[in-house]
Amino acid sequence: MLHALVLAMPLLALAAGGHAQGDRVSRLIADLSSPDREVRLQAAHTLGTIAVWDATPPLIVALGDPEADVRDAAADALEQIGDVTVQLLVEGLKSDAPTVRAGCADVLGRFLGASDAEEEIAFGLLGVVKDPEADVRYYVAVGLGHLEKLEATEALKGLVRDPDLRVRTAAATSLAQLGDPSGVSVLLTAARQADPALRRAAIAGLAVVKSPPAIQALVDLTGDGDDDVRQCAYCALLMSGAANSATPGLAGLSDPEWRVRTEVARTLGFAPVPEASDRLLETLQNDSSALVRVAAAVSLGFRKEKRAVEPLLAMLGKDRRDLERSGAAQALGLLAAQEAIKPLTDLLEDEDARVRRSARLALQMILEDCPDCPK
Repeated sequence: MLHALVLAMPLLALAAGGHAQGDRVSRLIADLSSPDREVRLQAAHTLGTIAVWDATPPLIVALGDPEADVRDAAADALEQIGDVTVQLLVEGLKSDAPTVRAGCADVLGRFLGASDAEEEIAFGLLGVVKDPEADVRYYVAVGLGHLEKLEATEALKGLVRDPDLRVRTAAATSLAQLGDPSGVSVLLTAARQADPALRRAAIAGLAVVKSPPAIQALVDLTGDGDDDVRQCAYCALLMSGAANSATPGLAGLSDPEWRVRTEVARTLGFAPVPEASDRLLETLQNDSSALVRVAAAVSLGFRKEKRAVEPLLAMLGKDRRDLERSGAAQALGLLAAQEAIKPLTDLLEDEDARVRRSARLALQMILEDCPDCPK
């Protein structure tokens, strides 16, 4: 049916672009059927950027593409086009192609909570709760977490008993987001699975539940052998605000993997952890990775930690990498540090474009905060 729509639907006249824009969209739609994966992928990305309704039917067809990254790009493009696509997406839930049904459920779920078409979306998703394809049920479970209605809660309680653990985990996480703790045991089970993807999936729900067993499971996951699992666990602990969660979350700043430490440092820019500034100051001055030090610098800026001004000024020195000087400039701007005006002004002549740009933006922030400072 969707293929028929693609063939039968004439392109609408496009404002501002006229026939030229219409021709471009037509070519991109044709490229979605190219035998070349790269061509299909680029076409989906570009159609999302243009975001015209005309591309909706062929993008829904592209949800059945054999390549996962093309399917993902098509889903993202449909989301960019907006909820004017809802009617066709609901129709797409009836497709014979499992990946098309799953993709439609995914995009519809993204619209829940931010669309005037909530009733139509909910009707569509609730109608495929028992779809034979686990991926469809998974996206239904994820989407219903944004629907604060009794029907959604009841459907999720059914999905918590789904034969597929990934679906059960998504349903339990959505229930937790809706304030229903009935899926906690499923989350605790998922946190102990051999598949790291399932362990990661459990983390978001456990952080929302915040019960002692849930927090302990997160603490246990900070010792996981998978870097991504550890990172997610540290950050979830820091953002949870739960009792006894700060100390094990802050331990992420000492993780052996620099990528993990970087994300933990970034999270601390917004985490409700009073002692975060002390640990970030230590990290700023002592971590072996420049990327981690930069993340700590910017987070200290977001936290308005004035104690960071002196080490940040030292970080502007010529003996530091361009990356560090750029990050220090950003942080000093966030701190509105007037003592940084002179060194930042000097950086406007720096050889590195990124450093010059960061210095200029930082000076703008400082001068906006200080109307009496010399311009």
